Amino acid sequence: MKKVLVVDNHVMMLKFVESLLEKKGYEVRTAEDGIAALDIVKEYKPDVIFVDLIMPYIRGEKLVSILREFDELKNSRIVILSGIAAEISSDHLDFGADACIAKGPFNKMGEHITGLLSGFEQGSISGPVKDVIGTEDVYKRAITTELIAGRRHSDIIMDSISDGILELNKDFRIVYANNAAKAILKVDEKTLITSRFSELCLPPNGHVMEEYFKGIREKKPLEPVVVERDGLFFEVNIRHVITETDESYIVIMQDVTHLKKELIAKEKLIKEVFHRVKNNLALISSIVNLQIGDTEDERVRDVLFTLKTRMDSIALVHSQIYKGSDFEYLDLVDFTESLFSSIIYSEISEGKYVVYNLNLSKATIDIDTAIPLGLIITELISNSIKYGFTGEKGGEVTLSGSITGETMSVVYKDNGTADEQYFSFEHSHLLSLQLLNALCAQIGSDITFKNNGGAEYCFSLPVRKT
Repeated sequence: MKKVLVVDNHVMMLKFVESLLEKKGYEVRTAEDGIAALDIVKEYKPDVIFVDLIMPYIRGEKLVSILREFDELKNSRIVILSGIAAEISSDHLDFGADACIAKGPFNKMGEHITGLLSGFEQGSISGPVKDVIGTEDVYKRAITTELIAGRRHSDIIMDSISDGILELNKDFRIVYANNAAKAILKVDEKTLITSRFSELCLPPNGHVMEEYFKGIREKKPLEPVVVERDGLFFEVNIRHVITETDESYIVIMQDVTHLKKELIAKEKLIKEVFHRVKNNLALISSIVNLQIGDTEDERVRDVLFTLKTRMDSIALVHSQIYKGSDFEYLDLVDFTESLFSSIIYSEISEGKYVVYNLNLSKATIDIDTAIPLGLIITELISNSIKYGFTGEKGGEVTLSGSITGETMSVVYKDNGTADEQYFSFEHSHLLSLQLLNALCAQIGSDITFKNNGGAEYCFSLPVRKT
């Protein structure tokens, strides 16, 4: 019985016990907290472990109970060295210690330590020592008794609540877990304590938690994140606690599986609605297309084709939402790219060409903006092709947009004739121009026209910058 581990957060105490036992021929290792102690016992198997009760992060009684879970330490003797020994009576037996020595005068305490070790080695002490050794050298303090009672009361409360609660040290290693956290993570306490939260507890979401911790360190305002584990969903909220001497992280995990599954079911229903609307619009568009082919009147054909193009524009919005994961916002660049290619492909006749250029800042738009915007772009392109590129094989259209705050200023331009009887709001009576005014008003914007080497329209729309 020559290997000893001493765990105490007071350097003077560590030095005293280490010096005392080394003089007696013992091999001594020391640790200033429970994390360091658990790291040491992974490769060092002490015959006797001395543990302080009051330590940062992992308290003595918790450390003892964890040490007792190691098969390699089942024959090791664990002794409490505590400054509150007079107040805890024989509680050390409840959490697995073999004996308890009161911290008192060094000379007296040294005698108690060496005497206990001698009893272990000679076999005169074979079982746990019930009475606290050295209480005659200290006195009981009422305030300490009250503090211990209060701590035990809070421990009971923490282990009774349904939310999982973890405490991590500044290196993100777990130093405390209540009963709910252990049940949620399905990891035994021996493995859980000192493990890194992002690596052990929620492996599929490790990168998410790393980014979350990074945001906390940078003092960014963060909303709770929802992570998945074994088919269950948990909302994770983290608080950074900073004191004068240390820092830690409090992790609160709430089971939101029921709510998440309800949300997933609703999302599926919403996607199905968008999908069916898109299919119904496509069906109507196909019927109109058949009607176009069955009509010889050019004016009727033109009206039906314009109607079909407008329906296709609305259907594209529903298609984009159905394919995406966000039911509120669409990517502006992706949406306009799909819209331009779709309209130009359907509008141009044989032998014509239309080149389009997009120069838009990255942003998203909500569905209430996407539908009128799609119709606005449809009307503008259709007018350019019908009335701007007359007598030509084709032309070029450009859509540009820059963001200021939450508003994008948009400029649409073609290099056609810009004949005012077709493009000017003052001189034209086309239905498409009336629609442009109404649609822009729907997104809270005016629209203006000028002849700038072709038709040029300016309007704005609400966006969310990405």
